[in-house]
Amino acid sequence: MFYLVLSLNRKQLFVLTTTFLLLSISACVSLAGFSSSSSSKTITSSQAPSDSSFLLLGAGSDWAALNGNQCLYVSWYDNLQAHPNQYLPDPDLWMPSRTAVSDTLEASGLNVTFAADIPANLTGLNVLVIEAYFACEPSKAQMIQDYVSSGGGVVLLFATPRYLSVYCKDMWPGNSLEPIHEWFGASYYVNSGGSAYVAVDNPFGTNLSQNQTIFTNPSSSLSAVESLDQDTQVLANWRYGACFAFTHTYGQGRVYYQANYRIPSALKADFTWSPYLAKAVEPVTFDASLSQPGWNNSGWTSITEYQWWFGDGNMTSTADTTISHTYASPGLLTVTLTVYDNAGSNSTVVKTVSVISSMHVSISTDTASSFVGLSVNIQGSLKDDYGNGQKDEIVLVSYTFAGADSWFPISSATTDDAGQYSLQWIPTASGNFSVMAEWRGNQTCLGTQTLVSLSILPYLNQYVFSVESNSTISALAFNSTSYELVFTATGEPGTRGYAKVAIAKNLVQNVENIRVYLDGNLLNYTLTSTENSWILNFDYSHSTHKLTVNLIEAVPEFVIPLLFMVVASTTALVVLRKLKHGYRY
Repeated sequence: MFYLVLSLNRKQLFVLTTTFLLLSISACVSLAGFSSSSSSKTITSSQAPSDSSFLLLGAGSDWAALNGNQCLYVSWYDNLQAHPNQYLPDPDLWMPSRTAVSDTLEASGLNVTFAADIPANLTGLNVLVIEAYFACEPSKAQMIQDYVSSGGGVVLLFATPRYLSVYCKDMWPGNSLEPIHEWFGASYYVNSGGSAYVAVDNPFGTNLSQNQTIFTNPSSSLSAVESLDQDTQVLANWRYGACFAFTHTYGQGRVYYQANYRIPSALKADFTWSPYLAKAVEPVTFDASLSQPGWNNSGWTSITEYQWWFGDGNMTSTADTTISHTYASPGLLTVTLTVYDNAGSNSTVVKTVSVISSMHVSISTDTASSFVGLSVNIQGSLKDDYGNGQKDEIVLVSYTFAGADSWFPISSATTDDAGQYSLQWIPTASGNFSVMAEWRGNQTCLGTQTLVSLSILPYLNQYVFSVESNSTISALAFNSTSYELVFTATGEPGTRGYAKVAIAKNLVQNVENIRVYLDGNLLNYTLTSTENSWILNFDYSHSTHKLTVNLIEAVPEFVIPLLFMVVASTTALVVLRKLKHGYRY
């Protein structure tokens, strides 16, 4: 099991703890209503809060009362009224909670009286509900233990078990519950949060179902317990793993623990949107389910209307929590949500939504066909979804190669009025490279990058063959006997690949006789030229292919003797080495 224990100094922990005690659920979502069930717990008062966490609290308190109905509720409001405390200076903030909890207890069939402290004599009570931390002291623990053992019921809320374990009048007691472990049923307190869910179907006969969310709060510093005894019954857990609610039977009595409930608060508007980085001309989903109904001192109100101002001149009102909207252009948009309830109240929240557009950067290369002074001209463009060139933007160009663990910068270039850029690269070696053009984006546009493979093969220390492709190029070689340039191109099936092959003009006399083969099959190509090179362009369906560029029919006459000289020299060298090898033996 995973749980979170905060490691904060006292000042930081004080701020967090106080905030979440007072506003515990101000950011939680509206929880789903309950379906009817013949085994459901009957709620007898229309004043009872219609909330899953209160339903569980009411049913758990009734269970702990063991068929009795006399309940004493030691509330935060009453305790702070009687004993002002610097850490929680305003008791009135707790009056809505007092009302909601007492209405819940009464709706469960309990007769509720209020107290600021735990009385010295618990005789006549069927269940003691303790909410106020500062009413709890270790000196009270033994009395409560005896009371439960004799048939009484106790309900402990929030972090009250900590204060029964160690004397403390601030917000920083310890985490060990060992002093009350025997009768309480758990031995360690932890912090948790997020959302809590029901662990079993129909706890206490309610219609709550397993895995149903009963409480939500984004904080991770809320109450929870761990290290439960085997004879406890876990009813709800935090999704982080710690226990949210459980029961324990001790002697003739019963103990119920619940880590939190939805604290009554004012109507509150809130929303999220998806995708978070919204894109122009694509739908954006806005979700107002984080908005909370208000508490009007007698019950929860209902949200009846969600009014959206999308920041682009469009406004929509709806009774649904979600709505879709499409922005025509990128920008930082101010979105306003106002929610209205059936009591005539309203709440407004304003958030800034970043609407972005996509950019597309292209890259192509032209490699010089001369081995001496080898250089590569790199050019491309930066355009938006509509084909508009982006002016004065910086494009970064870098390269890497097999075995390298990083990218090496080549240079950067600034785009012109048409979004075009260009630069020159002088490689220090030949081989297989990946070359990347990258634009890093801004507030309204996503960054983008494009890669090409570039393979450079020298020939006779005079010429250079080069292959640019969006495929992965390997095994580039030139066979001087068959006069064929051969390489392997690999890419993801279902996509298209291309190759751009540069051949020195001096090596080719009749370009019409050049033949290109894909896995042995003749492949069409287009032909362009630069000052010193012929450029062959062809495409194919990606897979793993062997590509062959046959130049034998296009070889100029002066090259043929050169080829024979190369072959003859190679043959003579091999013969000499064999003779020498034989002489040694």
